[in-house]
Amino acid sequence: MLLSSFDPSMLSPAFADLSEGEAFQQLAFQLLRCRPEYTSLREYTTPGVDGCIDLEQVIHGERTVVECKKIGKDGIERAKAYWKDVFAKLERNLEPTDAPKLAQFQPWYDDTPPIRAYVYCISSTLANPAQRGKLRRQIAADIERLAERPHLAHLAGLEVRIIHWPDLDEIL
Repeated sequence: MLLSSFDPSMLSPAFADLSEGEAFQQLAFQLLRCRPEYTSLREYTTPGVDGCIDLEQVIHGERTVVECKKIGKDGIERAKAYWKDVFAKLERNLEPTDAPKLAQFQPWYDDTPPIRAYVYCISSTLANPAQRGKLRRQIAADIERLAERPHLAHLAGLEVRIIHWPDLDEIL
């Protein structure tokens, strides 16, 4: 392990003007693109409301979306709390059946190409595989609740992946 945790001060000066959250998102983008399953990632760098999608790729007619979260404290409780906030935004903005409350959430409504994988990428470290599995199951269950809404039924069976700091550090 090169870095025991995400440390923005270790980044290139090109990141100096970014918030820690923006810096983590850009670092995750650059590192994930080094992995063969994420070579087509695109980044959305606009500040503010982003529709709970920071990175996206479409391969073979299926979309993968990535939400990056800079979390200051390791462990599952903080990671779950951040997810709870993300999910609350999704619930609130995906309620209308015809279109989202905010245009940034439109990709969740689109079934061409459908979102088939959701990646929750966090700057913190989960203690063990059991914590990763617990967090993944929580996110999958929450997204399944969204898929119970007829206008979001295409989200059923979405694959959920968790990437935490040690996964990114391995790429470094």
